[in-house]
Amino acid sequence: MIEVPNDYGEQLSQLEPWREMVDIVLARHGFDGSATKRMGKAGTFPTVLVENNCVVKLFSPFLDWFLCFDAEVVACQSHGTTLS
Repeated sequence: MIEVPNDYGEQLSQLEPWREMVDIVLARHGFDGSATKRMGKAGTFPTVLVENNCVVKLFSPFLDWFLCFDAEVVACQSHGTTLS
């Protein structure tokens, strides 16, 4: 578990710290958790690319996640994509 912001930043480009959470999200939305996963480009939040054309983006309590999530929703809508 990542407990402090320093750990968070150091682990943004690594899959292992996020794998369990990503698998939970995939299962919740009916996707296969055994699918191949790889990290997206490191940014503000961990983003995992899943082989079945799915992206899981995890939002952090260390940042103003709610403002960033709202911006993600608007960006997706402007490109005709939906978030679930």
